[in-house]
Amino acid sequence: MDAMPADPRDPPAFSLSQFEWLVHRRQHEAAGRLLLLGLRRLDERHGALPAGLSEDARAHFLARWAAAVGALFADPGFQVSRDGFEQFLTLQRWLAAIFGATPFGHADHVIAALAGAMPGQGGALALSPGDLLKYCVLCVPDSELDVPLDALWAHDARAAVGLCIARLAARQMVTPSACARRETMLRWLPRKLAQLPDLRGLPTAVLHDAYMHCSYALAADKHDIKREINRLLRQRLLADGLDDMRAHPPRRARPLMLVVLEAFSAPHSLYRTHSSTLRAARARFELHGVAMSGAVDAVARTVFDRCHSLSPPDAVAQAVALARELRPDIIYYPSIGLSPLAVPLSNLRLAPLQLAAAGHPATTHAPGIDAMLVEEDTLGDASCFSERVVTLPRDCVVHVPPPGFQARPASPGVESPHPDPERPLRVAVCATSLKLNARFLATCRRIGERASRAVQFHFFVGDCRGVAHAALRRTVTAAVPQAHVHESMPYEDYLARLRGCDLFLDPFPYGNTNGIVDTVSQGLPGVCMTGREVHERLDAALFRRLRLPEWLIAADAGQYERAAIGLIDDARGRAALTAMILGNGGADALFQGRPERFGLIVEHLLAQARSAVPDIPR
Repeated sequence: MDAMPADPRDPPAFSLSQFEWLVHRRQHEAAGRLLLLGLRRLDERHGALPAGLSEDARAHFLARWAAAVGALFADPGFQVSRDGFEQFLTLQRWLAAIFGATPFGHADHVIAALAGAMPGQGGALALSPGDLLKYCVLCVPDSELDVPLDALWAHDARAAVGLCIARLAARQMVTPSACARRETMLRWLPRKLAQLPDLRGLPTAVLHDAYMHCSYALAADKHDIKREINRLLRQRLLADGLDDMRAHPPRRARPLMLVVLEAFSAPHSLYRTHSSTLRAARARFELHGVAMSGAVDAVARTVFDRCHSLSPPDAVAQAVALARELRPDIIYYPSIGLSPLAVPLSNLRLAPLQLAAAGHPATTHAPGIDAMLVEEDTLGDASCFSERVVTLPRDCVVHVPPPGFQARPASPGVESPHPDPERPLRVAVCATSLKLNARFLATCRRIGERASRAVQFHFFVGDCRGVAHAALRRTVTAAVPQAHVHESMPYEDYLARLRGCDLFLDPFPYGNTNGIVDTVSQGLPGVCMTGREVHERLDAALFRRLRLPEWLIAADAGQYERAAIGLIDDARGRAALTAMILGNGGADALFQGRPERFGLIVEHLLAQARSAVPDIPR
C-alpha cells in the first residue's frame, strides 16, 4: 500500500508510486504539486502513515519517498516558484521528518549535488540563483551544513528570513547541530526582521510556531524575535483594516470576559490547568469563549456562558468582528503561541483590560497585553517578562484530571512495585518533542552510563506518530542507546505504561506540568531542574506542593545527574519515596485549591483599569 487517504472532499490521495513515476519521467510541475499534496496530507494527519504498514514496510515507504524527493530536487530542470517556495517552507518540517526517518538523516547529499560543491565556503554560496530556493527548502534543521546566513541574506533577504522561520517552526530540534543553529538563528533573525517592511513571501502559516518555539532554546534573549514578529503582524492587521477598538464597553451586572482559546478540549493540557479558574470566574463575569472550529469540545464548552467558533481563512478578522459586537470588558488569553489566532490578536487593543496567563509560560512582547498572570511560586526573575507581572496564589490554579485518569492506589506493606533487581530500571521521560534537546539527551546518556544498575529510558512523547515518531526515534536512540521512544497512545494505555516504570526525569530547560501530575499519580518519584524562567520553575513549584524532597530539584546539570543517579542506585530510598507519594494521595494536592481567587484578582485588575484602586487582595 503506497497511498495516503484524503478527505473525500479533497483532490485524490497522495500516491508514492505516482510521485516516483512523475519524478523519473521529469514531469516536474506535476511531481512538485503531488509532493506538496503528500506533505499536506502528513500535516493534516499529524504525521500518520498509511494504516496497516509493518515496521519494515514503513521504513521501505519512507526510504522510497526520500529518494524520490532527492531525485526531484537534484534535477536541474525542476525549479521552485516563489509561491511554491512559500508552500514548501510551510511544510518543511515534514520533509525533515521524511529524511530524518531514514538513514539519510537529512538532505545534505542532495544539496551537494545541487551545488556541485559544498555551499558556504568562504561565506559564498556555490549555487545558481535558480537553485537557491531549492537549497533553502532542503536545508532542514538536522542539516550538518553551516548556513551562511549573511551571504544568503545578500542574495535573497526574504529567502534567508523564510528559511529561518521554517527551521524555528520545526517541532523536532534534537541533534546538537539543530540546537546550535537554533541559537544562532535566534540571535541573527531579530535584526533582519527589523529591516523588512512587511511579511510578503514569508511562511506566515507557521509564523506562530517560530514565535512559540523560541521558548525551547537556551539563550536569555531567546524571546527577542517576538518583538519583530509582533511589529510585522500588527502592521499587516492595520493594513487589512483591523484596528484597535476605541468604543468603551457598556456597564453590565457581570462584566464580559472574552477568552481567546487556542486549544481547549477535556484531554488537552490547557483544559487541565485552566478550566477550574474559568469555571469559578463565571460567578463574577459573563464568560464567552472564542476558538477555531474544532478546538473546543463539548465538555470544555460547558465552562462558558457561550462559545463562538471561527473558520479559516479569515479567523482573525472574524474574532475582531466578534469583539466589536460584544464590546468585552476583558480579553483573556490562557496561552499565546499554540495557534495562528492568539498571536496576531494580542497585537490589538480590543478591550480596556487584556490579560495573558502562563498556559505557554513565556513573555509575549505583545503591545496588547497589559499583564501576565503567574502563580507566585513559579515566578523566578520577573525581568524575563515584558509585561507587568501579576502573581496568583499558589493554590489558585487547580488542576483537573483528564478523561481516563486513574491514580494508582496506595498499597500498604508493599515496599516497591518492581522488586526484581535483575531487570533494567525503567525511567519515564514524559515530554512533547519540542522539549527534547541535545543537552538533555546527553545528560540522560551520562546518567545511563554512570548508574550502577542497567537503565532503560522510556520516552512518552505527546502527539508523535507515523513519520514524526520514526524520525524522533532514530534521533533519540542515536543520542541515548538505552532509549525506547513510544508512539502516541491512548491516555489509559500511557498511564498503564507509566505504572510499569520506576521513576521519572523531567526535561530541561523547558519542564513539565501535566507530565508531573501523570507520573506522581502513579507513585513515581522523579528529578527536575529549576532556573529563572517560569517554564523552568513550574516543575520545582509542583514538587514542593507535592512535598517531594528538595534534593530532587536540581539547580544545574551536574546536580541533576547526581540526583538521578542517586535515585536509580538507592532502591530502598526510591521505595520509601513511592510509599510517601502514595500515602500523600499521589497528585491529589494539585486537584485542590481556591480557583475563585482568579476571578477576584481579575475583577480588581479591571477596577484598576477603570480607575485607581488599592492593591490586589490576596
